[in-house]
Amino acid sequence: AVPFELELDPKTGRPMETNREEMATNLSLLVGNFSRLCILMILLAPSNFEPFDGRPGEMEGDGGRILPMQYLRLGHLGNCFFAAYMFQLCLGLFGFAMSAVVQFASGLKTNISMRNPMLEATSPSDFWGKRWNTLVHGVLKRGVYKPVRTHSSAFMASLAAFVASGLFHEWIISVMAFKRECASSEQVCYQPQLGSNAAFFLWNAGVIAIESLLRRNALVKNVGSFMPRIGITMIIIMTSLPLAHLFADPYIRAGFFHDYQQGYPVLAFL
Repeated sequence: AVPFELELDPKTGRPMETNREEMATNLSLLVGNFSRLCILMILLAPSNFEPFDGRPGEMEGDGGRILPMQYLRLGHLGNCFFAAYMFQLCLGLFGFAMSAVVQFASGLKTNISMRNPMLEATSPSDFWGKRWNTLVHGVLKRGVYKPVRTHSSAFMASLAAFVASGLFHEWIISVMAFKRECASSEQVCYQPQLGSNAAFFLWNAGVIAIESLLRRNALVKNVGSFMPRIGITMIIIMTSLPLAHLFADPYIRAGFFHDYQQGYPVLAFL
């Protein structure tokens, strides 16, 4: 297994050769991702990557209660958006770097694994199937979706793929944050509650199922035809953004972004 995918010729099934223009495009994406990551790390690190107040159940007046409307607070949504965008940049940077190495070393064309889903997705299936970490999507499609689809419905195959993704991310959290010696740092002492990542991916399986039901609805088609693309993207993002903390919180509180920024040129506010 390798952390990249070669682009294959649809006619011959053989790897395609890259060219200077494609290599230059990949390098520009690499530099752009790196620059945006540096800027966001400078701005967000002082607040532990949660720049706004608004966490459900923790605001003055909440009384420790978590109510549905609290998930729509602008502060909470802002924190979730920045966290998701940071993950997009981190994963994208790794993918672009690997592609650059492969292209220069072999002259072969690689698939882009992160296609700016947070700012360009046009539907939930476009977000998860064509834009967000397409490398893992391909693995899940070949290893889970297609085998289940041969014996069951498209919904069950999609559900199985999201469940597998949720379990995979639960494993990542358990490896990254569990069984660490407790020290004075809250991040080192943090012990995540398993299940939140799985819940997030189950929610998105439901979103995909609803999309499949509404796809042929005339009203939905008409609204989408005159709405600007950025408006469509924001609606798509809002189907999951209120619950994005279920995915991001274990990483943030375990210090993932603080560890990730080691070696980056950042400014420290004294």
